[in-house]
Amino acid sequence: MRCLAVLLCVLTLPGVCAAATEVELSYSSLRKMLAAQLFTQDGRKYVRGSQSTKCSYAYLEKPKVGEAGGRLRVESRFSGRSALNMFGKCVGMGDSFDLVILATPIYTGGAMQFKDVYVETKGKETFYSRQVRNALAKTLDSQLKWPIEGLARTILESATTTLPVEKKLSRFNVTAITVEKTSLVLTVDFRLQVK
Repeated sequence: MRCLAVLLCVLTLPGVCAAATEVELSYSSLRKMLAAQLFTQDGRKYVRGSQSTKCSYAYLEKPKVGEAGGRLRVESRFSGRSALNMFGKCVGMGDSFDLVILATPIYTGGAMQFKDVYVETKGKETFYSRQVRNALAKTLDSQLKWPIEGLARTILESATTTLPVEKKLSRFNVTAITVEKTSLVLTVDFRLQVK
């Protein structure tokens, strides 16, 4: 109990609460979190259509996260179809292929998003894969949003403690995101009220 009192005194000193905290997310844990929160439909992230639209859909699956030249690198499998349903059969283009997404992560509106998105296909490029690549580069910045503030609220407010206290996250902001070789580092400024 004496250690807790010392900690609380230190935390209430002027300037201590204003100091930013760094949260380091390894790419393996980031992949698991993205899979659990974004790739939620049978391990897929639909960027067009849904499971029920058989002839017109597009989704990403099996994400692998890493770093490339100071940018976030996401490898994923793309599957899609742009076809018409004619008498119960899909008539049109469709394909599946691996692709690489390079982007700069930013924090806005409580979520991590991407800017400066670049998409390249792996393997032989076709007319369809070129169209997909161009469309994804234009839309992924708005399609992929990871709600960091909601995740932080869940983790910090529901963290178990033996003390009879209530916790409330009253302020949360990510002031910087740094892409390092082995992890993504978030510089976070937050206030957790303990009552």
